[in-house]
Parts: sequence; C-alpha cells; structure tokens
Amino acid sequence: LAAIAELLVEAPMFKRTKLIEALLQTDYIPQLVQLFTMAEDLESKTDLHHLFHIFKGLVMLNDSSVYDLLLRDDLVMGVIGALEYDPELQPNAYKVRHRVFLTEVVRFKEVVPITDETILKKIHQNYRLS
Repeated sequence: LAAIAELLVEAPMFKRTKLIEALLQTDYIPQLVQLFTMAEDLESKTDLHHLFHIFKGLVMLNDSSVYDLLLRDDLVMGVIGALEYDPELQPNAYKVRHRVFLTEVVRFKEVVPITDETILKKIHQNYRLS
C-alpha cells in the first residue's frame, strides 16, 4: 500500500494520463474501497493511513473521469471513509466523521421535482461534495 500511495502522490505530470487510463480500465478503485472496508474492520491504522494517501492521491489527479468513479453511489461512502483517516491529525484530537455527517445530519431537499435521473445523480454528487 505504501508503494501505491507513493506512486499516486509523486506521479509526474507526463505519466498521469497513462496512470488515469490504467485506473479507469481496471476494477482497481472498487477493489481499493473493498480493501478499505477490510482494513477498517480490522482496525489496521497503518493500512488505513496508507489508504488515506492513496485516495487523496486519486483526488489530486484532478481528472473528471476519476471523480465520476470515486463519487459513484456504491463507492462514495468508502472513499469518504478512507479520507477520515488522515495520519497528520493528532490521535487524541476530534475524530473526523464525514460519513456520519452525510448520512445522518445532511438532508437533500428537492424544492422543484427533477425527473431526469442523470441530472438528479449529478446534483447528489455535488451535494455530497459541498
């Protein structure tokens, strides 16, 4: 995991396009989300910190196709969960709980009915990010 995190964080600009293509052509990101779930169940802090850097690296690739995949309905809570394990936060500090906030605090209110599923999906993706 450390090598993957380093690859994503330190990938030079000229290699990012090939890296993005490889990520999108395989089932790699969903497998990373599954790995995160297992690491969280096992409470493996080292692996969770590496996964934080991996998902942060994926976000920092700054590619809309990668964002679409990361924000897919079946993956988004795993991605956000991985971003809760920032190793730079103090261990005794307040625990970041993005998933609790998104599932229990925030409520989507539809003022005007939206019938187009594609538009509604994009609204929900943006809503989760804000």
